[in-house]
Amino acid sequence: MTNRSKGIILSYLTVIVKNISLLIYTQLLLRFFGKSEYGLYQIANSIISNLTLLNLGFSFAYIKFYTGFSIKKEETRIRKLNGTYLLFFTLISVIACLIGAILMQKSAHFLSSSSVYEQEMLKKLMFFMIMNVVLTFIGSTFESNILANERFVFQQVRQMLQSILLPVMTVPVLLCFRTNVVTIVVVQIAITFVSLLANVYFCISKIKMKFSFKNLEFSFMKEVGIFSFFIFLNQLFNQINDSAPVFTLGILANTKQVAVYSVVNQLKALFLTLSQVLSTIFIPKVNRLVHQSDDSSELTQLMIKIGQYQVLILGLFLGGFILLGKIFLYLWLGKGFDEAYYLLISIVIPLVVPLSQNIAIEIQQARNQHFFRSIMLTVFSFLNIGITAVCVKMFGINGATVGYIFSLIFGYGLVMNWYYQKKMKLDMKCFWQKMLPGMIPVILSVMIGRVFLNLFGTENIFSFVLVGSGYCVIYGFCTFLFMPHIFQQFLRIFAKKEKRK
Repeated sequence: MTNRSKGIILSYLTVIVKNISLLIYTQLLLRFFGKSEYGLYQIANSIISNLTLLNLGFSFAYIKFYTGFSIKKEETRIRKLNGTYLLFFTLISVIACLIGAILMQKSAHFLSSSSVYEQEMLKKLMFFMIMNVVLTFIGSTFESNILANERFVFQQVRQMLQSILLPVMTVPVLLCFRTNVVTIVVVQIAITFVSLLANVYFCISKIKMKFSFKNLEFSFMKEVGIFSFFIFLNQLFNQINDSAPVFTLGILANTKQVAVYSVVNQLKALFLTLSQVLSTIFIPKVNRLVHQSDDSSELTQLMIKIGQYQVLILGLFLGGFILLGKIFLYLWLGKGFDEAYYLLISIVIPLVVPLSQNIAIEIQQARNQHFFRSIMLTVFSFLNIGITAVCVKMFGINGATVGYIFSLIFGYGLVMNWYYQKKMKLDMKCFWQKMLPGMIPVILSVMIGRVFLNLFGTENIFSFVLVGSGYCVIYGFCTFLFMPHIFQQFLRIFAKKEKRK
């Protein structure tokens, strides 16, 4: 089994562990602190998470330039690249602190009607979240170096341990001290700090990462800056698309509705993470292909291969949620979250289109063709904000997804597929012909699963697991019938492992 294959398997295992951890974590926060305080936590998180945009896309640029230098065996330039990036992210950490301090002073503006207690709590939450972002920035150079060297096993094991530690460390704190939600953020900082130390140790002792701070080529940063600026725009307006409903509800509605929509965002994040696993693992390969041959036909085939896996994996979870989502939300969070079911489905169905094409984003960046996407996202993000504000005012939380859905269908879907075909010379007609069979298992499995649901019901966790297991078996069988080559590829991976043994 190759390092990449191990990385893919561990990545999906990490996603499962991470999301189980977050489900437990969310339930703990809601039960210990209630919707209002959980809503405050989510508002603070939505505000401070925007500071991560100060990354400016430089982490993605690192892999592109590192790969280029590595192919040419330019070790001196790699050391200078490491030194330049470490200095850059140290500066970004300082800027993040300054901007964070300003946001803390203006924190009352993010709550429509709030008590003095809520305002003070929000400030404290924001302060510790800023510290967490600073630690993340400091570790960005090391994280990028691990990915560029394709050391997926260490990366995924470390991330998995982080996810496990979150509830494991949180539960004793809540039970022993019965404190407020601020202490939970302190626990997060401790975990981030340990993760940073692990990355530094691994890079220096195992990968032999070296730095040079002499005669740094700051002129080369101009090239990195131009490349990264448009990635930054992508990140900025992706963040706006994700955060617009939360901010709008916080201003025009109340913290309870923010809490409900935050559950939607959290579950949507699961779909985003599932789709990003393969594209992240293949970033170094995409950059090598572009540097060596830049063959559009070869890149199209890679996009189809990864897209098929993504459609099948996303389809498994989407169909499962359509079938059992209402019961899942009730068993997980109790009453009061029914709206989250319909909101999430309305988002995820059109979201499958861009998520199945995530690798195309990496191809754009490797080719320096990501400028158009940035401009397109800018336009559609402003439309999203306007539509969201109007719809929330008219329909409350039920209108919070309308602008985002509009952007998904027309921006991420129609406009970007046109660009992939006409400007990037990727064969999108062939891509969608290969993707369509992957959608059949979802439709059939949900229809058959509905029959099981009517027969057995889901009044308790046991029957929920029984119906869910039946759905997974049906989905696997349908996948085998309509996309047998996927099973053959899995078998080849494990056959290689057996031969090596």
